[in-house]
Amino acid sequence: MRVPVNRGACCHVAGDIDFDKHGNLWMVTGDDTPSGGGNSGGFAPFNDMLTTTGQYNAPFVDARRSAQNTNDLRGKVLRISVKDGDIAAGDQNQFGGAYTVPPGNLFPVGKDKTRPEIYGMGFRNPFRVQVDENDVAYVTDYSPDSQTPQNFRGPAGTGRVEIVRKPANYGWPLCVRQDLPYYRWNFNTSTPLDSPAQPFECDNPEHGPQNNSRWNLSGGPTVEPGLEYGPPVTNPDIWYSYTPENRADNPIGTPCLAYYNGSGTTTCPRLFPELGTGGVGPQGAAKYHFDPDNSDPTKLPPYYDNAIFAGEFTRDTLKEVRLDSKGRVFKINDVLDCAGLNARRVPDTNKPFECDNPMDMQFDGNGHLYLLGYGDGFFNSNADAGLYRWDYVKGKRAPIPVLAATPANGSAPLNVKFSSAGSRDPDAGDSIRFEWDFNGDGTVDSLDPDPQYTYTTPGQYTAKLTVLDSSGKSASANTTITVGNTAPVVTVNTPVENGLFSFGESIPFSVTVTDPEDGTIDCSRVEVTFVLGHDTHGHAEQSLRGCAGVLTTDANDVSHGGNVFGVISASYTDRGGAGGVPALTTVTQNQVRQKRQEAEFALEESGTNVATTNDPAGGSQHRGSLGNGDWIALNGPFDLHGIDSLTFRVASTSTQVPAGNPMAAVEVHLDSVGGPVLTTANLTSTGDTATWQSQKFPITDPGGKHKIYLVFRSVTGGQTGGNLFNLNWAELGGQGVSAS
Repeated sequence: MRVPVNRGACCHVAGDIDFDKHGNLWMVTGDDTPSGGGNSGGFAPFNDMLTTTGQYNAPFVDARRSAQNTNDLRGKVLRISVKDGDIAAGDQNQFGGAYTVPPGNLFPVGKDKTRPEIYGMGFRNPFRVQVDENDVAYVTDYSPDSQTPQNFRGPAGTGRVEIVRKPANYGWPLCVRQDLPYYRWNFNTSTPLDSPAQPFECDNPEHGPQNNSRWNLSGGPTVEPGLEYGPPVTNPDIWYSYTPENRADNPIGTPCLAYYNGSGTTTCPRLFPELGTGGVGPQGAAKYHFDPDNSDPTKLPPYYDNAIFAGEFTRDTLKEVRLDSKGRVFKINDVLDCAGLNARRVPDTNKPFECDNPMDMQFDGNGHLYLLGYGDGFFNSNADAGLYRWDYVKGKRAPIPVLAATPANGSAPLNVKFSSAGSRDPDAGDSIRFEWDFNGDGTVDSLDPDPQYTYTTPGQYTAKLTVLDSSGKSASANTTITVGNTAPVVTVNTPVENGLFSFGESIPFSVTVTDPEDGTIDCSRVEVTFVLGHDTHGHAEQSLRGCAGVLTTDANDVSHGGNVFGVISASYTDRGGAGGVPALTTVTQNQVRQKRQEAEFALEESGTNVATTNDPAGGSQHRGSLGNGDWIALNGPFDLHGIDSLTFRVASTSTQVPAGNPMAAVEVHLDSVGGPVLTTANLTSTGDTATWQSQKFPITDPGGKHKIYLVFRSVTGGQTGGNLFNLNWAELGGQGVSAS
């Protein structure tokens, strides 16, 4: 099976597979469309317009060509039957694969302008799929990036959990639900395409919204023409956004049409308050089926029968979803008390189970849940990543082992200090004891809580700590010790950590590597990658080999929205030690921050809100309700190396203060709201609410790494009331870490 992809256009290709009880193979694919491409600004990308230069936008900024194209395998749930035996030329179908299509998919075999492999369509980035014993697929689908709605355009980015009970169209990129349409949009002028503004028809029971994309109707690079109207839109079972959870004091609610159709409504009902706080990252859902004939004593109990377990990557949560007799979401509960790890890389005592950035989950045939945790960070070996099996234990519980070893690698002889600090037993009154096996031979080498051991023979060893409690329960943890090879030390010298750049600029880098066994370093073995950091995940972009060079960045990456930054990721794998001791890899990363900080994406604030902007310079939203003493923190921290100015993009909130007169002030504090003042910017009135100005102020690099807080102040003769001015963005000016 061949699925087209526009390589070089970041992101959203999804990808997961599962088999059903009949042996059919199910697959999910993403829409292969950048979230901010083609001036989509974090909303749905469906731009096939002529640009101002008279050329058409590239096909990859129009998700209608893929997710809403009935003749394309992207943005889909696919279901096929793989043929048994060897693949001979005569076994191949018209697409070059040895598979057939089972009956009951969305389109029958032979229907014009359709692909029969499609079971479900209209998905953006369906990262995970699980199929239960009733051939029901559970799909988790990532949202676009806009954190607020925009009138006559669309809702805030909405993540979806779809319980796919039958072949269906879920509407993306034109519909989130039947009652959550996007509006037809002019991507060149950033205004509605029609007057009055018209939404896409998402609620027609006979067919889906019109797909008149030039790529869908006529085809194009990697695109085959599809039907103008697909099947009717089916609603997701759970849908949620960045808010209300990010503003518990001023909740917007679960996305609804009223808060972006010009009605003036600013809040919607809160339908799923149990989902908690944070970003949007639905990541895996699986239903538990209790088997009374299963004799395993640690299988999950009948309480969980037919419960759907759902992971949330950005919120470190695992939820239990209950449906009513009509298949509607009835209740959402926590699955035990789980969360991410704390700074000591162990669970907090009030959240003893780990679900740190849930990545995938699977029930085995014996009633146990396997959970894959990605951990914090990306494109790195995360210490808090892991694969966990969850068992049900009635009565006494096993202890929880925590193992540390210092150093974990080095030349022979290698003296290692082991620690069991943090190991504990969850049952009051149980005592614990320790057994150490240093070399994996099954022999207990020490009973001390924190022993030392010297390895004399080169090689790689598995050291195991077993913790036993007074009730007879035990649990183990292990780590790898490498003797005869030392992990390389990788240092990113430039760019400086938390330095500043703008997407579209080039960033020079220099890396130093030392390794005792390798000696002189071959720089062709050093790999340096620019990673687009986006909230809690990242997308790898350009990679170069060498100890020095220049990385290019893509100007379009700024349109991803949210907390977007860069990561310079340098890795080196050594040649291993003498006698075949395995090689070791070290990855070191420096983050770099955007010079222009969009105010609406600030993660920390007090007293402010966001609204659709009327700034002709763009940005979709600005931050308002800036009263005296209110504040926001820019998404840092920052090293102001090479920075000499700070510019605010502002507009007055009334005609009260004539243009050019003092309007308000911004105190720029370092490290805290009450920290040292870097500068005070005295803003002047722009005269009215529709006039925006960029007002620039000099600053001096204070040296080192700092968080930056903007505290808003009223001034004598300036604007009064609870909204001193509107702020679109703040920009730190100067060369920063970019090439000159």
